[in-house]
Amino acid sequence: MSYKIIRIFSLPATLVLSLAMPANIFVQADVPPTPPTGMCARISALDDTVATRTSDRSDVLSAKTSEREDTLQTKREERDAKLAAHRDTQDAHLDEVFAKIEAKAQNESQQEAVNAFKIILLEAIDTRRAAVDQAIETFRSGVDDAVEARKTARDAAVDAYKIAISDAFNKAEADCVAGVNAATVRTTLRSSLEAARAKFKSDRQAIDKISDTIKPLVETKQAAFKKAHDDFKASLEAAKATLKTALESSADTNSQEGQ
Repeated sequence: MSYKIIRIFSLPATLVLSLAMPANIFVQADVPPTPPTGMCARISALDDTVATRTSDRSDVLSAKTSEREDTLQTKREERDAKLAAHRDTQDAHLDEVFAKIEAKAQNESQQEAVNAFKIILLEAIDTRRAAVDQAIETFRSGVDDAVEARKTARDAAVDAYKIAISDAFNKAEADCVAGVNAATVRTTLRSSLEAARAKFKSDRQAIDKISDTIKPLVETKQAAFKKAHDDFKASLEAAKATLKTALESSADTNSQEGQ
């Protein structure tokens, strides 16, 4: 019995202590992660700043686009009102012209000639106005298409820029988590942001200027206006010549009958 006791007490003190202590005392406590420092500590805030700035600029572009569209619509309405007023003035003047011509009709033959002249002239006026209206409609449709195409291209460029910026910051955050050197993270992020800005600038410059698209539309509209005017003038001159001949012929006939 005394021999067993002696053997127990002869064990190394460290082993005895280890047996007497709870086993979990040797389990290593969780070490809290080291908080990011330097560049990596500022990534999130910098991302928010750039995202806010980009969003603000996008909003400014959208506001300017809406303002231009409103201005365009206002100018169209003003031009429509001006054109309508001009036509009303023409119609009033035309009534005066017809009244003077009808006053010259001294017999039934001359009255028929005057009526024929009025019909031809009114048809020529309607034809000219229809051609002008069609030219305006075609022009405006082309302008609307050009504006919409430019807007779509601009929005695509903005979206691509936002995605590039987001990707750049996502990579920077991932590099920080992976333990990449802060200087390398900074250099890579800066290069990515500069590349995104350069690409955005290039995309915007590649978008056709609205003036380049509208110029041929204006030329087409002016050509249509000129043709409408020339056709009307030709019809008017022919109608006037026919009326003059009819009135003179009728006058000669009346003169001969009077003899």
